[in-house]
Amino acid sequence: MLPYHIACTINSDRLYRLADGRYQLISGGDTAPLMIGVDYVLADHALVRLLQDIGLERTRFDDAIIWRRQSDEELRTHRSLLVSHVFSPDQINDLDLDGNKFLLMTTSGIGQISLFCTPSLRAHLCSTDIDYLEFSEGLSEFAAAS
Repeated sequence: MLPYHIACTINSDRLYRLADGRYQLISGGDTAPLMIGVDYVLADHALVRLLQDIGLERTRFDDAIIWRRQSDEELRTHRSLLVSHVFSPDQINDLDLDGNKFLLMTTSGIGQISLFCTPSLRAHLCSTDIDYLEFSEGLSEFAAAS
């Protein structure tokens, strides 16, 4: 059994973490319900409520502010997901996949993170009316991209 990579099918602008803790929209574009990038995973409040109802292990939620520099607008529509289970690609076959958990895969050298979940959490998320999440088992999505 392998974890599932999670992607959001709704495109969004990338974010840059500022020294004051806010996340700046790099080109002033749109947000998405789930945003994953270098050193961040942000989810909108509706998704966070659902995740809290499911009951996640080893994940905390912190307030997040997204700043649109062009209009000096601060958006408080998302929360930061702080996932404490981190692994590297060579560990994918040795993970504890019991329970409802997110896992972060780090790719050395580039600082990029990828969000994964356990099969149990995937089943919960697939049973909801959320239609913007896409799942791929293991590293199959990465093999297709190379």
